[in-house]
Amino acid sequence: MKKGFTLVELIATIVILSIVITLSVGALSRYTNSLRKKQHDSLINKIETAASKYAFDTSKELVFVQELIDNGYYELNDDEEKIIDPENNETLNCYVVEMEKQGNYYVANFLKDSKFELANGSCDTNKLNISDDSIRLQVYIKFDTESSYRPVDPAYWQKGDEVSLSVNTIQNSVDCNKNECLWLSSSGLREEGSIRVDFKVGNVSKTKYTFQYSVIDGEKVTRKSKTIELKIDNEKPILRSEDVIVEDRFIPSENKKVIIDATDGSGSGIEGYYLGTATNCNSVAYQQSNEFTISSKGNYLICVRDKVGNVNYINYAINDIELIS
Repeated sequence: MKKGFTLVELIATIVILSIVITLSVGALSRYTNSLRKKQHDSLINKIETAASKYAFDTSKELVFVQELIDNGYYELNDDEEKIIDPENNETLNCYVVEMEKQGNYYVANFLKDSKFELANGSCDTNKLNISDDSIRLQVYIKFDTESSYRPVDPAYWQKGDEVSLSVNTIQNSVDCNKNECLWLSSSGLREEGSIRVDFKVGNVSKTKYTFQYSVIDGEKVTRKSKTIELKIDNEKPILRSEDVIVEDRFIPSENKKVIIDATDGSGSGIEGYYLGTATNCNSVAYQQSNEFTISSKGNYLICVRDKVGNVNYINYAINDIELIS
């Protein structure tokens, strides 16, 4: 006589089968989700690679994915009309890709919260804004003889100078706590999250510094970018004895005008002149004018300083002049 399953055994079998099916479905779901995530990541990487190439060719730093397709940098498969995200089946054509220049190349960043698609399926180009109107860069240099930074324009420096680059806003303030702030330079500097960057000058003769500030406010993507080129100036101004002119030297007069005709060549430009009886140029008061008036003969110290603090000097004897006694 054959004996069948008892009720208890049947219930136990059903429970075990339920657990096995549940575990299998869960494992399959996790595998499927993992596969979709890998496909998503691969797709985004492909888009960012295409955007980097596009930025290298065009210097554009903010583009829709659709623009990459329209210009031949991203090719759709034969069976595709749109780029579909395998994770959620959403179209990606009207998402924004942002570029950051690093050296001679661009690094692309797909902005996952930046979809701006119109009802007809086209991208709303009015939502992209690249502007540098509301920010400006100011260079500050700390001279050896001073304890505080002071602005320099044009933007020249000396090797070893302590330099501070700051962003001055014209319209709205830059909030690096809420939005992305990034400093990039052609010499390799990369600093995030600050409107000011401090450094010591190295050997590079010319370095471009770019400040990028990006805002995604849900309605618009705004990229503000400003670049300034700093140049090294280690050369002293050119000052020779023949650059000193005493006007009407042999015509008797109470005072004589002395003109210092020095130059700074291709450097930062002459900031100030000094003519007097000091023993060195360290603590003298410079004036912007290169014209002086003397009322007596004698030995004079002449100093010339450029805009980054390079100083040249000569000792000049003014004896062969006619003054009214």
